Amino acid sequence: MVQFGMTWDVCLEGPSGRLVRRLGSHSALDRRWTSEEEQRFPWLTSISPYDENVFNFRQSRHLLRELSLLLDETIDERARTELEELKGWLEALPDRHLYIRMTGD
Repeated sequence: MVQFGMTWDVCLEGPSGRLVRRLGSHSALDRRWTSEEEQRFPWLTSISPYDENVFNFRQSRHLLRELSLLLDETIDERARTELEELKGWLEALPDRHLYIRMTGD
């Protein structure tokens, strides 16, 4: 069950936190994760809805794999659209010296 309420502002940043591009806001990860899902999606379930979450190139590969699995199970069209967009941004991470920052509500 996906609940839309909390959002994350997603940005692409360079070293020292320099903003490269604001990618948009997402709420598709605002969900009640079960303990089983926490085991299957350790990276996605670690994203805090209240704090800043920064992922480097290597970490983004783990998020990408988990997003692919989550997409296979997601029925809600709005959630699918947001997850596909987020997945696209992670796939296109062009440089090992860039970071994805997700800032919670």
